[in-house]
Amino acid sequence: RFTNRLQARASWSNSVGRPPMATLLPLETANVNQETLTINNPALKPQLSENWDAMLEYYFEPVGQLSAGFFRKDIKDFIVRSPFGTVGVGADNGYNGDYAGYTLISQFNGGNAVIEGWELNYSQQLSFLPGALRGLGVFANYTRLTTEGNYGGEASLGTNEVADFVPETANAGVTFSHRRISARLNSNYTGTFLDTYNVDRSRLLYRKGRWIHNLNLSYRINSFLSLSCDIVNVLNEPQQLYRYLPSRQ
Repeated sequence: RFTNRLQARASWSNSVGRPPMATLLPLETANVNQETLTINNPALKPQLSENWDAMLEYYFEPVGQLSAGFFRKDIKDFIVRSPFGTVGVGADNGYNGDYAGYTLISQFNGGNAVIEGWELNYSQQLSFLPGALRGLGVFANYTRLTTEGNYGGEASLGTNEVADFVPETANAGVTFSHRRISARLNSNYTGTFLDTYNVDRSRLLYRKGRWIHNLNLSYRINSFLSLSCDIVNVLNEPQQLYRYLPSRQ
């Protein structure tokens, strides 16, 4: 702690991320529209991670915070979702003759990855404003990371080639509370990232970045009962995907 308002934090840790139980059950899920067959992998191993974090924090009066941080994660055996073949034709294709020509997809332990990133965070309760405006609060945060990894081979892949690692995320919003009424408007941004890996680069499947806006309204009837309304994705923003190039949606 440098002053009453300024302090620094640093941490080191090891962590383990086990696969969800749903992915370990020997099940198959067919998608008729996309002609894919997802096969669970009971042999999945847990992901292991060594983590380094550093943060500088400044506090406002009466309630508020501004912070900036750096983090690094060394991950082993990270889990990735990827196609691995096509269902054959005929009664002996392993699925009683069904799903002929469907793309087979499963999860596997892909190799190693190193993630480095920066994050900025701001939040403040605007209690210095007059009247009902004292109930206003604002918040925003931004995270940017770079990734380097492999899928068990020697080739090193960059940020946009490692599945499920999102290079940019951001949140911003406003909260309001006055007497029995409270409201929260939150905008969330998720940058473009690789959703499904494929050894054929032309078959890499990406999710395009998008903003989503969510609204929460609440009215407190008494100390035991409240009414609330949540509107998710207020502007009905679609999720767009593309193969390798943004023009191939």
